[in-house]
Amino acid sequence: MKAKQVLKLLKIILFLFLIIFTINFVSGYFSERVRTYVKQKARLEVASILASAVTESVLPNIDLEGLIKTVSVGGDLESVYINTYQVNMIMAETAKALQGELERIENKEVLNDLALPLNIIVSEIFFTRYGPSIDIDIFPVGGLVCDVVTSLDDYGINNMLLEVSIVANVKVQTVIPLQREEVEVEARIPIVVQVIQGKVPIYYYHNTDGKFIPHPPSS
Repeated sequence: MKAKQVLKLLKIILFLFLIIFTINFVSGYFSERVRTYVKQKARLEVASILASAVTESVLPNIDLEGLIKTVSVGGDLESVYINTYQVNMIMAETAKALQGELERIENKEVLNDLALPLNIIVSEIFFTRYGPSIDIDIFPVGGLVCDVVTSLDDYGINNMLLEVSIVANVKVQTVIPLQREEVEVEARIPIVVQVIQGKVPIYYYHNTDGKFIPHPPSS
């Protein structure tokens, strides 16, 4: 009789455990923790793929000497010229390279190991390395936007930091069972990061014909 009572008690405990686990699992699956993990994982993975494509396909073909020219007067930096013609070429090559990577993402040729671990759903402490995982699918849903961004900032004493970067933005959709989220991904790849002696220049030009004039026109 006692054995039957113990067995019955164990069944009740097991049943209650399964109910609690199911409630916790469902609550965790639809929690903000899971949504945040999926979005951040998508951002990191997609941005890494886009940055690698630019680094391998675009950066080796950039003429850095022809991209930027600085003019100094009396030891002070007076003007900076940005070769707009080459900038447009860079954006065209970047768009071509990244569009190919987005097609690979859509066709599931990359990101095959992108998954939501069990520990993120159930707990951030338990099941750290054990249990099944749920695949995360990613699909591009927005147009690709590319730009070449330049910045000039004070750096230290009487120096400036010149940075020229390729910036790519795209919207993707993450999909797991019963959930989908739209995520905006930005990849920023520096082309030139240079410390130049002198204050931030007075003149800042973008040319259009691929040629630099020797000095800013006098007023």
